[in-house]
Amino acid sequence: MNKIIRPITASIIKHVLGKKQYEMSNHLGNVLTVVSDRKIPHSSNGTAIDYYLADVQSASDYSAFGVKLYGRGFEFSGYRYGFNGHEKDFEIKGDGNSYDFGARMYDPRLGRFLSVDPKTKEYADWSPYLVAGNNPILLVDINGEGVGDKFKTPAEAAVDWGQTYNGKSIRKGKEFASTIFKVEKDGEIYYTYNRARKGSMDGSTPRGAPRGTTAVADVHSHGAYSTAYDNTDGKNPSEPKVDFNNVFSGDDIVSNSKDNIDGYVVTPNGSVLFNNNKSTQSSNGVTTINTRMQSDPNDPGRKNDISPQGDYNTALSESESHNFHTENVDATGAPFENGKPETYNFDSGSSENSTNNSPTSDQPH
Repeated sequence: MNKIIRPITASIIKHVLGKKQYEMSNHLGNVLTVVSDRKIPHSSNGTAIDYYLADVQSASDYSAFGVKLYGRGFEFSGYRYGFNGHEKDFEIKGDGNSYDFGARMYDPRLGRFLSVDPKTKEYADWSPYLVAGNNPILLVDINGEGVGDKFKTPAEAAVDWGQTYNGKSIRKGKEFASTIFKVEKDGEIYYTYNRARKGSMDGSTPRGAPRGTTAVADVHSHGAYSTAYDNTDGKNPSEPKVDFNNVFSGDDIVSNSKDNIDGYVVTPNGSVLFNNNKSTQSSNGVTTINTRMQSDPNDPGRKNDISPQGDYNTALSESESHNFHTENVDATGAPFENGKPETYNFDSGSSENSTNNSPTSDQPH
């Protein structure tokens, strides 16, 4: 495989201890403790170091529905995530009294969402305001829609993730990332994903899979289209003529190989790309499985006219063909027929065997 390595300028590399943060969470994804990558030396005589202490930046304990328990925590860093791993909304109700679940806002003091479940019709016998099926000790609410958000394959979970987060990713110009994991419970096997973590313009790191589940893939977005990452006109002669906004980067492929999981990326042009980690670790293992995500109007290679503004489901229902075909998708989420990966053409509703031979690069994204 021909891999293009970009030169690294030493002047831009720096590592400031104390800036990187690590979550310690329980089986529900509740962030209990946050520590940094800085270690604090302790010396009994002022000369020799006896041992090191962790730099604990915050600690929290929660009631069943997510209220921070009085006297059972402290906060030094202003860390944004807490109950179920969701992001806090400090501005209106104060620290830990409101959480952004993605589809809806949640008040842990009430144990209820503040707006109606978008999937109310599917759960007509339940209150449209309850969280986690009213059983928050056992269940988690992934993004405030429905209960459990179960999918038959990782590919279906990745497409749903793209429908949920790609519009927000484009609007904010930031990458988002989650882990897709397998759940085996009471003889049932299904796949789902955790709450997306917002990253920077050119990088993101997902949370790990909850305890008792198995990580099978990661999924991330590329944010908004940027001309800085589009080299199709050959403006940078040292790199291939590729739009890096809309491809799997070499770093992402290597990361999937190192973690021994598959990968999905949702791009500004409205595509979902699948990296089959079982294939050779090159762009030959990457296929397109969907082209009906919300897309950036500024992307010249845009695959559809679904705007990142407005309601995705409404925009999708107005299109002529948008069904996600899963009849040839195996348990890993990879489309296969006769042993070869497939690229699905969602505009025509058909599929054909094909191989993506696009070069890869260590380009950001």
